[in-house]
Amino acid sequence: MKKLWKCITAATLAICVTASGILQTDFATKTWAAEVNLDDGLVGYWTFEGNTQEEQLANKASDQTIRAAITGSGVTLESAAGVDAQAAASFGGNNNSYLTLNLVGANQGLQASGAFTIGLWMKLNAMPGSSDNTSIFHQEGDGNGNGRAILTIGGNGKFGTYLDATNRYGSQTVQRDEWHHVMLAVDAAGDGRKAYFYLDGVKTNEVTLTGSFVNGSGNIRVGAHRVNADNPAINGVMDEIRYYNKVIDADTVKAIYDLHGEAVSIQQERSRLAELIESARELGADGTDEVSVQLKAAIEKAEGILAGESADLAALEAMITELTNAIRAVESQTPVVIEADTSNVIREIPSAMFGINHRYHKYGYGTWDKENHKMNDAFEALVKEAKFGSVRYPGGTVSNLFTWKDTIGDEAERTTTIAGNNFYSDAGEVPVDPAFGVDEAMTWIYDDLNADAIFVYGLGRGTPQDAADLVEYLNAPNDGSNPNGGTDWAAVRAENGHEEPYGVTRFELGNEFSDTGQDYWMSGASQENKGTVDLYIEGDVMTISGQRSYSQTNNRVAKKGDWRANASKSDGNPNEERYVYYLPVVEDSAEVFVAGTKWEIVESLDGAGAANVCTFDYETGKISFGDGTNGNIPRAGQQITCNYKTDQAGFVDYYEAMKAVDPKIELYSGIVDRLQNSFIDKMHQKEFDNKYDGVIIHPYSNGVTSYEDSLVKAKNFSNNIATYKNKMHTVSGDDKKKVAVSEFGILSVSPASNYQTSLGHAIYIANHMVDCVNSGAAYQNKHCLVDSASGSDNLGNWQQCVIQCHEGENGNTFVSTPSARLFSIFNEMTGNLQVRETVTGNEVFTGSGAGAVNNLNVYTTKDDAGNTYIMVINNKKENASAVELSIKDRDLTGRTVEIWSMGSDNVDDANTLDAPNKVTVEKTTKTADSSSILYTLEPHSVYSFKIQADPVAGTEIAGSDNEEEGTVTGMPQEAMPGDEVTVTATPKEGYVFVGWFLEGDEEPVSTEQEYTFVVIKGKKLTAKFEKKKFKISVTAETGGTASCDVKEAVGGDSVTVTAAPNTGYGFDGWYEGSVQVSKEKIYTFAIQKDTQLTARFLVISTPNLPAGSSSGSSDSTNEVQAPDAPKGVKAKKVKKGIQLIWKKTAGVDGYVIYRSYKKNKGYKKLTEIKKAGTKKYLDKKAKKGKTAYYKIKSYKTINGKKVLSAKFSKVVKKKR
Repeated sequence: MKKLWKCITAATLAICVTASGILQTDFATKTWAAEVNLDDGLVGYWTFEGNTQEEQLANKASDQTIRAAITGSGVTLESAAGVDAQAAASFGGNNNSYLTLNLVGANQGLQASGAFTIGLWMKLNAMPGSSDNTSIFHQEGDGNGNGRAILTIGGNGKFGTYLDATNRYGSQTVQRDEWHHVMLAVDAAGDGRKAYFYLDGVKTNEVTLTGSFVNGSGNIRVGAHRVNADNPAINGVMDEIRYYNKVIDADTVKAIYDLHGEAVSIQQERSRLAELIESARELGADGTDEVSVQLKAAIEKAEGILAGESADLAALEAMITELTNAIRAVESQTPVVIEADTSNVIREIPSAMFGINHRYHKYGYGTWDKENHKMNDAFEALVKEAKFGSVRYPGGTVSNLFTWKDTIGDEAERTTTIAGNNFYSDAGEVPVDPAFGVDEAMTWIYDDLNADAIFVYGLGRGTPQDAADLVEYLNAPNDGSNPNGGTDWAAVRAENGHEEPYGVTRFELGNEFSDTGQDYWMSGASQENKGTVDLYIEGDVMTISGQRSYSQTNNRVAKKGDWRANASKSDGNPNEERYVYYLPVVEDSAEVFVAGTKWEIVESLDGAGAANVCTFDYETGKISFGDGTNGNIPRAGQQITCNYKTDQAGFVDYYEAMKAVDPKIELYSGIVDRLQNSFIDKMHQKEFDNKYDGVIIHPYSNGVTSYEDSLVKAKNFSNNIATYKNKMHTVSGDDKKKVAVSEFGILSVSPASNYQTSLGHAIYIANHMVDCVNSGAAYQNKHCLVDSASGSDNLGNWQQCVIQCHEGENGNTFVSTPSARLFSIFNEMTGNLQVRETVTGNEVFTGSGAGAVNNLNVYTTKDDAGNTYIMVINNKKENASAVELSIKDRDLTGRTVEIWSMGSDNVDDANTLDAPNKVTVEKTTKTADSSSILYTLEPHSVYSFKIQADPVAGTEIAGSDNEEEGTVTGMPQEAMPGDEVTVTATPKEGYVFVGWFLEGDEEPVSTEQEYTFVVIKGKKLTAKFEKKKFKISVTAETGGTASCDVKEAVGGDSVTVTAAPNTGYGFDGWYEGSVQVSKEKIYTFAIQKDTQLTARFLVISTPNLPAGSSSGSSDSTNEVQAPDAPKGVKAKKVKKGIQLIWKKTAGVDGYVIYRSYKKNKGYKKLTEIKKAGTKKYLDKKAKKGKTAYYKIKSYKTINGKKVLSAKFSKVVKKKR
């Protein structure tokens, strides 16, 4: 096939297309070819065809004055590397080697008021770095050394331009090793300057160019930046470069693409078919059975098609489908057998197991709506879809300098905070507006997401007292207990809007602490010459005197909430204040320097005159300078430093302080991974084995070279968990210590690409999480939840985020990657109890030894309702896998199986702005037609099968403890575990209902006769009754006393009451109301009802009373008595919401209602009832489909103060 440039006139274009052999079968549909003139405005056209380099670099357009030249040895002209297996220019990524298009002689340079179109066919061998924009076409200069990038390819996979000094991007992304046709048309004339991006013949988007252009007739450099060292060069192949001195229209672009588009598609499908043939051969079909015969025939047919050159695109696609089906037929004959043993429980899986890492700064990376004080709705919908079990906050590196007290309360009064990655740049991070603070995050995590928080405490600027205050703020009840003393932080939390404790149970002390750029105060000189691990464990007095920590100098001073380099310099203003970095400061240890000169620290600046003096507050670390009269003012721009000593605490100090507030929390070592082994050993040597609960690791994969390589790396990292866990258990003797993974993912790929956004990365994560569970991980948090897709910050590649934030003029748009979608399978289609499974016929896919990765990775669980979940990851890149699923000792015939799956055609497939659902979770069902389930898994995919529990017979759901005492009604004949059932207990005559008891429990789950509950297999609900008891109370009128031997008794039992008259009185009788029932002082009777008896007495003689005495009495106490809690609270579902009713409480002024979606935590004030007579409330805002829990307090107003009941009512619930 010859290149079409030989037929370049528009008049002969259609004939040339036909004659060349391209599109012959589809010529009838290409009538546009005769209408499009591809020569109009074409001044530069390079096909790289020719017998000599001069011919290869010649301009095939009419203007022969525009030439191309090669600089350096990194650009080669290859004869068969192009889009149609003809010639092309190959670029090796050397920024000192490039191609130059000489436009100067033709006066065709880019003009500020002109128009042009430039484009090419391109295949990238490697993507640029994550934050790079590599120049494809670049202005060489305007004579003054100025020039900008015309067309770029970014690390985000998007083509772009920098013509107006702003990065503008096309909307579509591309991957390496794929041919793509890209064109950029720029209309610089008039006020509305536009740039139009085209990819593979289709306009993807247009952008407005608002900045100035570089004017001039300079040449165009191809494959590298005009300043060699500024950016890496292109590593890839270019072909069919076209340059027009006009804006060509969409039809012309489409015509240019169609010249080679089908040829490129055919070339790609031929490669795909060749790979499929190899996969088919690996099956070893011998032709001895029908499916083997069919596969062998399909292989021979496919080989024949590849041997020829005439197959069109449709024929290739049909052959791929035929061969794929033949492969799957063979694979389905020998399925991998997976049998779940639900009776063999391995471990309980906490709900926090499969979580994510979210960061507080930059408004949660564009997710927190500061103006409306809520999470972005579109983002939150994607997060709720993923159902993350836990959220790590306030992030990773950024958490190390996080000061939590600066992030609570009124936003207007909050102090900007310092991101922990401040030391990664000499300039320092911009001060953080902490709008997404502790309460915003915890309320979102616990109340909105129904997840758990993993809190990373900032050791860079913390103290044990401050950490203990945090635990009190998060976990203490607002009851005045104030477990840490000082400020009642639970009361502060309540004032800030969250009455109930959040209940955070997992804390990490530092993030990768002591690592490069994360050593903070550790960069100082240790007084005891301690090593890094000893400092982390025990702390020490550190001398801060100008040591370097990554890019920062540790004795610089800062403004409040601003650690940027310029903040350590004087502004030249009176009464300046600066702060040292680290507290607490050792008394009398500070020395302040201005421009290297020591200034004297004085007690007061008053009357100091024109002297180089300042004050130093050792409690806050504040340095105060004078106003020129009372102490000098440092000149503007002068560097201010302070040498001092700081007494830093260690891990053990924090552990003891935090555990003293809440012993139930877990505290994990957050020292950098490579030092965790030393931490374990030294904690043992120092006899601190009981002073930590576990360690944190961050097993990132670096330099991933392929899909297979990523899976091997995931396997190797998961093996490390067992290593750490076994070491802790052996060294400390405590088998309860845990290993948690709070960051993981693919950090980098080689060559660089957007692979982390693809399905392949989701498969990596799936394997990682399953293997980590198998190794005993306590919990796992993927890094990170969200990042801006326009580039990365210094925390890592944006590709690691599972939800992309695309910033735009009309706000942020969010895209859920395959990795985010994966979490919904893990968090909704797995159970809370891991059980054993037996897998037969599974073979190794890649790797070897401890790093061997099987074709299938299996994770089997069950839930409390008895449902079984079998998750299967098919790691095979090209081939499907057949599986046979069963449960030991159970026949699945007729059982409905719910199936969730995620896959796509290629492991590189990703979700984008234009195709946000290219990779998504598919949901279907299947009914088992035998005792096991046969299913075929697509290549590179994740499946989870939910097999419903067997139904529970009505007699095993609920019943009476004794039918002679009471009955139970409402049980169905049978129900599925998880179904809701309402039953009613009815006591027989002479008996009362005690409560509903679950098998094995001593406390009732409810005391309501009508009770709605969820069926749990093996947990029968039993109604218990007892003989009716009656209350007996006695009182005595003036003249004597009355007593009773019991306060209540079973009906029919004998009760004895006794009356004793005082001196001067006689007994008149026992009265029930006004009726006398006995004249006996000692009266015995059979109780049949609640009885209140009064003993009356008669005066026989009047005793002599002392003068001034009185027989009366008065109560002079002023104590405030809290009212009783409401009783008889019930909830029922009505048309408009959930109706609450209760009994009126005597002596109260109103009621406060609280609601949560968890029974034991998360309650928030719902409303206040201000009328004592009100006994009902309709909750119209209860979430549909959710079970809401309610409890109520009563209150009365005394001396203008509202006094709440000491206790809540009982908790009631109802699902709306």
